[in-house]
Amino acid sequence: MINGFSKKELISLIWSRPNFAQIELTRNCNFRCKFCFENCDVQDKYEDKPPELWKKVIDDLYDLGIKKIHFSGGENFLYPYFTEILKYSKEKDLLNLINTNGSIDISNILEYSDEFVFSLHGYKEVNDEITGFKGSFERTIANIEKALNSGKKVSVNTVLIKENFENYKELYTYLNNKFNNLTYSPTMAIPCYTGKKFDSLSVPINKENMEKYLSYVRMIGKDKFVYKHGLYGLLGEEEKAMQMPVCAAGKSKLIIKYNGNVYPCNFFQTEEFLCGNVFEDDIHKIWNEGKGFKKFREYYLNNNLPEDCMNCKKHNNCFSGCRAWTNSYIHENLRVNKEGDVRCGIIDAHVGAWNYYKMQFELFTLLQ
Repeated sequence: MINGFSKKELISLIWSRPNFAQIELTRNCNFRCKFCFENCDVQDKYEDKPPELWKKVIDDLYDLGIKKIHFSGGENFLYPYFTEILKYSKEKDLLNLINTNGSIDISNILEYSDEFVFSLHGYKEVNDEITGFKGSFERTIANIEKALNSGKKVSVNTVLIKENFENYKELYTYLNNKFNNLTYSPTMAIPCYTGKKFDSLSVPINKENMEKYLSYVRMIGKDKFVYKHGLYGLLGEEEKAMQMPVCAAGKSKLIIKYNGNVYPCNFFQTEEFLCGNVFEDDIHKIWNEGKGFKKFREYYLNNNLPEDCMNCKKHNNCFSGCRAWTNSYIHENLRVNKEGDVRCGIIDAHVGAWNYYKMQFELFTLLQ
């Protein structure tokens, strides 16, 4: 009990409204990235919804309590009414975060944007080869410069596959020397079963490769590194009685796809995790009763952790890591199971009481 409230009562209050929504306005894309998690490709054409429908969705999200919208894709700039939608969102005083491959001039939407996430997957020709778009690197660099010059927050996302894993330092060094106020999010590719099959491209998950990846974390440093997929929980934080798990699925975010379908996580886009459709269902009912949201919430509320995780000093925050980094998910069993994140054992992230303070010191050293 905390001030007379049970843990479940407090959590219900915290989860009564999400903090942000991710909206995929379009699945159309002008790239053909080898690893695409959404299976987008320049040759595929998807039917876009009219702006009036998306404005109604933004109204509903605002009423639900959303403070920030993350516009993802596909490529946002291929949606014909993108500027109109961003302007409408800003009229609601919402924060607009925009994901883009950076191939299309961003000048027209700068006044309606707050943050950008640019995709860059290698230095010069490496990026062009992975994205299947000649000249993409230089175009993205030009748009990063425009965003920074306009005072926007800018992060660079890099998906690490065999083709770029060993030479990520080259890309980072170039960007860090050219721009002094970027943040970075290099992520090791994991399969998304609604995306492209790229098993032959994935970096093997083993100790050597995870150590290499952590060397990139150290190189970037704590202030410039953007954590994703439960990594912050794995690297550790001081235990707190009411700490929320780093996984936001069903707790602080909802994912809305181009056709209106809602899911708790981009890696769990299946019928079993479908929470509703924003063009057909009430948004409050979707958030409160969506079956996919319930699965992720129940996993937390039921304290459904393996014994090793329960004995770890970080479990309140990590809460057994990312559900897409489990053996079940990796072997195509899309379930929210009672099992740990495979990276934990590889990087020795588990912290028992006896070595907790030793781990805190090592973590502090790692992130300097």
